[in-house]
Amino acid sequence: APLYSGHKRCHGVKIQGIVFPNGIQPWPYGPIDGSRHDSYVLQASGLLPLMQRLCGAAGHTFILFGDSAYPMSPYLYRMYRGNMPAWQTAFNRIMSPHRVSVEWGFGKIANLWPWLNVAHSQQTLCRDVGAYLRVANVFTNMHTCMYGSIISSKFKVEPPPLQLYMAGGPF
Repeated sequence: APLYSGHKRCHGVKIQGIVFPNGIQPWPYGPIDGSRHDSYVLQASGLLPLMQRLCGAAGHTFILFGDSAYPMSPYLYRMYRGNMPAWQTAFNRIMSPHRVSVEWGFGKIANLWPWLNVAHSQQTLCRDVGAYLRVANVFTNMHTCMYGSIISSKFKVEPPPLQLYMAGGPF
């Protein structure tokens, strides 16, 4: 059935996002049919080719750390699985505590705008849920600029001033 996620056992949509160490969430991509796999959403978003272009222009390689459902790439790392050599085990041990920070970003949106997280209010085919989520993302970033976030505190990176964020960056 369209929009049905067997993993979550409900109908819905997926949004892919990035969270910077300063708490800003610059990339709300979606919504995508909730039945699609995360790797499909990543491919459809064009995020990895964009990272390649941005890194080339900056002359520096930046790397995202993602969910284990995503494929490894020069611009996207994830936790290693299976029978691992010692260096991969060490990588997982070091990076594991940081994985939750992405969920904190999505959780901040849900906490600030609880209406978005209530299944019965999100009649996916009757409302533009994607627009609601994108607006909530911008408002959440504005809140982060003014009050910080648990993410910016954890990584000790200040979010940009609100005026700089509203002017389009840099973030």
